[in-house]
Amino acid sequence: MNKNRIEDIFEIIVNYNIVIITELVPKKISIKIDKICRENEIYFIYGTICGLTWFLFNDFGEKYIIIEESDIELSKFKIMNIVKNGKNGKIEVFLPDNNINLLDGCFLKFSDIQGMKELNYEN
Repeated sequence: MNKNRIEDIFEIIVNYNIVIITELVPKKISIKIDKICRENEIYFIYGTICGLTWFLFNDFGEKYIIIEESDIELSKFKIMNIVKNGKNGKIEVFLPDNNINLLDGCFLKFSDIQGMKELNYEN
């Protein structure tokens, strides 16, 4: 791909509400496109099929939240300790199989907390 053509793409992205990539592109280019989209509140979707495998990446910005509307409880964990440190806190969770996939920005709903009832989720 011509370098000048790539720079042109970076400049015109800001004219759109959504950018969708359906072919493999170099990692640093997809990261730069995502960064431009994030800075300009543009939705970004990147996905493709590679033989028998596929991938899909969505970035709809920090304000986009997916809420599970079914009342299915996805996971339950036992909280072992909560430590408050100024505005931040640390929660230690008991994981019998060490299988939890929380990333920055994930939301948790607390229930049945004793001793710090203000942390319990209320509708």
